[in-house]
Amino acid sequence: MSADLQIFAEKTIDDAENQIFEIKYNESDGYYSITNTTMKATFDVKGAKTANSTGVQVYPEHNGCNQDWLLEKDSEGYFVIISRCSSRVLDAAPSGRIVIFDNHGGDNQKWKLMEATNTKTEAKKEEKKEETKEEKKDNSVIEEGTYQFVSKAYSDKVIDI
Repeated sequence: MSADLQIFAEKTIDDAENQIFEIKYNESDGYYSITNTTMKATFDVKGAKTANSTGVQVYPEHNGCNQDWLLEKDSEGYFVIISRCSSRVLDAAPSGRIVIFDNHGGDNQKWKLMEATNTKTEAKKEEKKEETKEEKKDNSVIEEGTYQFVSKAYSDKVIDI
């Protein structure tokens, strides 16, 4: 099952299942996977294409490079999210679609990751804390967890499926 990513008005956290994504860091290669917590499907560049304006969807995990992402944090606390396959970045297109595009530094390519804490995600978070009491020793730039991706260009909108 797949669904296109889009930019959409932020919902209240308890009604935002389509807007909550789990970020996991793969220490062996330094890339992240980003998975919708409801559909259990991962950010995926359609067809593993590398051209500008290629759509991004959630799709069942298959470990392709089109599902691997680098997260680079800027001095303002925003992230640029870079596709492993193409080195292009997540971009909120004027149409509202989420696509990959050359990094031009625009606000539509910058994302604030807001920790998502509703009753469902809070229980998972506590469970994870108990499992990993050791100090973080990897090179990740953000803690694994559940987040909403808020657009800098459209501050009242988030990534949605």
